[in-house]
Amino acid sequence: MDANSYNQNQSVLETVTQFAHMDRVGSSQVGVVNELTYLGACTTCDGSSESEILRRIGIVRNCMTLLEKHVWKSHIRVDTKVRLYQTCVLPVLVYGSDAWTITKALARRLDAFDTMVSTKIIRISYTRHVTIASVRETTDCRPVSSIIKTRRLRFLGHVARRLHFRQDRQSAISAWLQPPRDWRRPRGRPRTTWP
Repeated sequence: MDANSYNQNQSVLETVTQFAHMDRVGSSQVGVVNELTYLGACTTCDGSSESEILRRIGIVRNCMTLLEKHVWKSHIRVDTKVRLYQTCVLPVLVYGSDAWTITKALARRLDAFDTMVSTKIIRISYTRHVTIASVRETTDCRPVSSIIKTRRLRFLGHVARRLHFRQDRQSAISAWLQPPRDWRRPRGRPRTTWP
């Protein structure tokens, strides 16, 4: 790569995003960003998932608005509307939730948004005082927080089954729990594994 094309690529990167700072990796400069969207999921440098969850809620709110006239306010049966929500809209909300860090406040926010969407689907006015349990009973839907918990546990099971070697198992356990005080990384390079 010649210097001219490198400078053009660098200027394109700088116009697309603002770097938080530059780090040196080997002999090249690498830009570090505060937020990165990769494969449709937003990752922040502090590990928080709040911005991604709020972004997902906004996307689903837009989807609900687009479908409101022709689907949600139409004369389609309620169970068909619920199935449409569960198959077309809900996956947009929980995409990438396997890696989210969720606080109780974010879980309550997701559940409140899901309840609001469910009441819109079954056409209950916000002035009627209906309990969340009756809305869940009518739609026969689980709360989004329990769906995300199930997805995270399923992902954890995949990771746990992948841990064939002692070193991989020890490093994963230390990531999930506090590592044992006597654990040290073994000498040498880790063994190469092929799936």
